[in-house]
Amino acid sequence: MKILPRVYYIFKHAINAIWAIPLVIIMRIIYPFILIRVGTFNTQRVGHFVLDAAHHFIKQHNYKANVVNWYWLPDDVCNKQWAKMIKRNFYVFKFVRGLDRWNKIIPGGKKHSRPFSETNSNDVEGLVAKSKEKMMEFLPSEDKKARQWLQNQGWNNSDSFVCIMVRDSMYMNSDNFQKKVERGNYDWSYQSYRNSEVHTFEDAMLWLADNGVYVLRMGKTMSNPLGVKHHRIIDYAFNPERSDLLDIWLFSKCRLCISTGSGADVVSEVYKKPILFLNYLPITGMHIWSDSVHMPKKLFWRKTKKLLSYREYIENNYSRTDEYISSGIDIADLSSSEIMNAIQNRWRKIILDEEESISDIELRESFSNTVLYADKFTKYNGFINTKFGMSPVFLRNNPKWLI
Repeated sequence: MKILPRVYYIFKHAINAIWAIPLVIIMRIIYPFILIRVGTFNTQRVGHFVLDAAHHFIKQHNYKANVVNWYWLPDDVCNKQWAKMIKRNFYVFKFVRGLDRWNKIIPGGKKHSRPFSETNSNDVEGLVAKSKEKMMEFLPSEDKKARQWLQNQGWNNSDSFVCIMVRDSMYMNSDNFQKKVERGNYDWSYQSYRNSEVHTFEDAMLWLADNGVYVLRMGKTMSNPLGVKHHRIIDYAFNPERSDLLDIWLFSKCRLCISTGSGADVVSEVYKKPILFLNYLPITGMHIWSDSVHMPKKLFWRKTKKLLSYREYIENNYSRTDEYISSGIDIADLSSSEIMNAIQNRWRKIILDEEESISDIELRESFSNTVLYADKFTKYNGFINTKFGMSPVFLRNNPKWLI
């Protein structure tokens, strides 16, 4: 029986070749009068999917008149709402998939190919911050549907709402994600250093809610529901009405996005919403191109119990939990009070436009100067947003960190 799928595969591509090969040859002939490029997006993970499409959307306004880009999308995408918005703003056709395949096989196809993933979910060129183009919009019917859902939760148009995304291991290890990456039973535990406990955010959620702010705990597949109750706190991750539309709409419309570093926060980024990253590691991956403030997990030398300095954070720039362990480094999450203070500081600056104290200005400038001279930052990032920074709460609590 295994022979039948193989036969079907060969037959399908043979049929595609009948029309695709002539089209590829035509593409070669009409260049350079008309440049036709074909490709797709990285649709498996929302951060890559969103930022790649946002970059293409921004760039297409600057393409020459003789450049035509055709795209295709697989049937199984990580967010169907974002796919709909792409189809409304790009030339997306099913036949392009076969054309893309044969363009790569026949020599001379490089100039006719759109990169599968241009960004790796990092806007190192600062295209979003620099762009004056309005990002892809929702249809009036979509906007109405999303607003109605939020109003049904008690919210009204004059209320602010915040999205909080606390990353845990559940989504990456879910059956749905495993199928998308075609790596069944793949062990993602090497990224466990990026996970956080949502209960450490609950005091801050209550503070926001008590101050009239609606709080939405975001997530597609999460480990545990919230342990607090408040009429302005919505555990959206466990809401039966959670949808791909709301996933995009909420992150794009929130007053502030609070995240531990997960692809979904890129939605807020491309719609130019302020972000507060908490428990963020590694710090060389900080979103220095966006309107974002960061506060990392604390790294301690196991033998001395001493907090690593900023330079040591940079030098021990690991992307695997076992690398921290083998280097004699212990990882500690921020405490509930540290998270509370960081959120209060960021919220008051955004909403109340509170002036920075002289000491905070000095700390911010000292950090900015330090970042600018860090080789690993300048190597991987060409643009630094003027609104990027380190939380003054972290710098005040650890005055020797920059030394």
